[in-house]
Amino acid sequence: MGGTLHSTFSWFVSHHVPHGLDLGVVWSTPTTRGLTKSCHCWNMDGTGVWTSYVALYLASSCGLALWPSSTIFLPPGLIRLSALIFALVAIWIFLRRSSIFSHKTVRLPRWLGMASSENRVEKTKCGLSKPCPNNFFAFKLCSGAANVVGPSMCFENEIIMSPVKNNVGRGLNIALVNGSTGHVVRQGAFDMYSGDPNLLVKFLVEIPEGILVLVASYDDPGTKMNDEIRKLFSGLGSTFAGQLGFRDSWVFLGAKELKSKSPFEQYLKNNPETNKYEGWPELLELEGCVPRKVF
Repeated sequence: MGGTLHSTFSWFVSHHVPHGLDLGVVWSTPTTRGLTKSCHCWNMDGTGVWTSYVALYLASSCGLALWPSSTIFLPPGLIRLSALIFALVAIWIFLRRSSIFSHKTVRLPRWLGMASSENRVEKTKCGLSKPCPNNFFAFKLCSGAANVVGPSMCFENEIIMSPVKNNVGRGLNIALVNGSTGHVVRQGAFDMYSGDPNLLVKFLVEIPEGILVLVASYDDPGTKMNDEIRKLFSGLGSTFAGQLGFRDSWVFLGAKELKSKSPFEQYLKNNPETNKYEGWPELLELEGCVPRKVF
């Protein structure tokens, strides 16, 4: 059988293939037509048969089909399968490379890294202009702006009172902080326009030793101010409590039984000629570093 197939193949090449044409061989799909089996070779779009290059053999097995080696003929199903495999492989390679790249660490040149570290702005507690030394607490107080924007208090980078926390009110806003640990002990807002001043007197009298007192005004801190309240604030180290009046701006940090006046205080008188806002002076900001009380 092998000899017959070889001689038939040689005869087919010598009689039917153009001279000098490069040939290739492929096993093609047989179809049964009675006792005769033909070997079909599909073109690229799978719609025709290259009958001029197909040999028919009266044999029990399919013969050899010939085609120009510069052209590839594949069944449509195999083409689709090959395209699918190629697409899956391409996607796998892309994902693998992306994953490897995402895990790589991008390292800057040493000189560039040094420059960026030198230009980095150091963050400070409460946004102070410079950091506080050891055994000092950072704080920042802002009075209210007219009767529109409420006051705010920051201590050791913690916002104690602010409009966002919804715990401020018209009048005087006061927070008590432990002078040793920096923990907030108590806080409150006291209406000094139409509220009861005795509530503020009681609050100030009960302040124990070793407690820092933070104060920020809002709208009107002075209408209900009386001599007793002024004296209590003066005992905490205030210089301007005796002058505090209607719609004045005031921020203050003191402590009970100070031997001298507190250096942490700002005061601005309500004056129609100098007021920044209509009917109110501008807001005040006070920041600094207060020493920790060490027993």
